[in-house]
Amino acid sequence: MRGWRGTLAAVTSAQTVTITASYSGTSAEANLSVTAGPAGPPFTSLLCPCTFQPVGYPAFQANLEVLPNAGNTTYTATIPLINWPSGTDSNNNQTFTFNTVGTGFSEFFYGGLELSPVTSATLSFTITPNQVAPSLGNLSGTFSVTGTPYASGGAAQTVSGTIIGTYLAQQ
Repeated sequence: MRGWRGTLAAVTSAQTVTITASYSGTSAEANLSVTAGPAGPPFTSLLCPCTFQPVGYPAFQANLEVLPNAGNTTYTATIPLINWPSGTDSNNNQTFTFNTVGTGFSEFFYGGLELSPVTSATLSFTITPNQVAPSLGNLSGTFSVTGTPYASGGAAQTVSGTIIGTYLAQQ
């Protein structure tokens, strides 16, 4: 088989293969091992004009931006006035989870509700790339924001619900 070339699917885990070559009655074997490298972020920025639907409140539009952090192992997500600086990915870079609000002042307001300051917030979503144009796709997930009602003060209030939208991932 002079000049044989083969192509395998992308390496997703450690793989080993034994190659045997025979010629004129003699043979030789070699083991080839390949280890998958880190996947890295699937984008340099992800932008989504998303619809947030809090339970018990009207839906509202907000722009979500997600950027890989230095080192490409965590992410920062931002909607107006709230940021999550240390999100993680899973599910082969398709699911993103943000549990810690960034330091500094954060507030959440819309439709007459204002939580200021925001004391905690979570955001989790999954992206589903378009098969024809992978830089475009659908985003769906959940969010939760807890903070002190600005006008009335008092006990902390939590608003949670779903988030959906169509994203653009820049490479």
